[in-house]
Amino acid sequence: MRILGVDDSIMLRRVISQEFEGPDYEVFQAVDGREALEKIKLTKPDLITLDVDMPVMDGFETAKNIYDNPDLYKSSTGEKIPIIFITANDTIDGRSKGFAVGAAEFITKPFLTGEVASIANALIKPDIITHISWIKFKGIYFQVIVIDDGLLITW
Repeated sequence: MRILGVDDSIMLRRVISQEFEGPDYEVFQAVDGREALEKIKLTKPDLITLDVDMPVMDGFETAKNIYDNPDLYKSSTGEKIPIIFITANDTIDGRSKGFAVGAAEFITKPFLTGEVASIANALIKPDIITHISWIKFKGIYFQVIVIDDGLLITW
């Protein structure tokens, strides 16, 4: 899977890269929306993680540019590239704006280790999810997702 991580923070770009370590992933990086548009042409990613607040071109404008351009929004497999917005400024208005420009998902910073990769895999490879259910543990509900006979717990 080819991932393009777009964020003006080098630290967050490193964290995104670490989320996708392994032979099944190839990770590319961009520091802002303008660079992302260029990298998409060169790399044809299967998924994009996109910060909202960036200089030069913010995440919303970047997503709009991607989805308005048929040469940009198709992945290496010809599918529409899903965009996961990753932001510290998670608001109802921001989510509405993001989904209006085509976001597949929102993740709030800071996020848990493995959270981005789990959501990305669910978007790109939905057939590997074999079972989803809810369990209650010590008064807290957790969503349990069985993936390839492994257990992932989210809440």
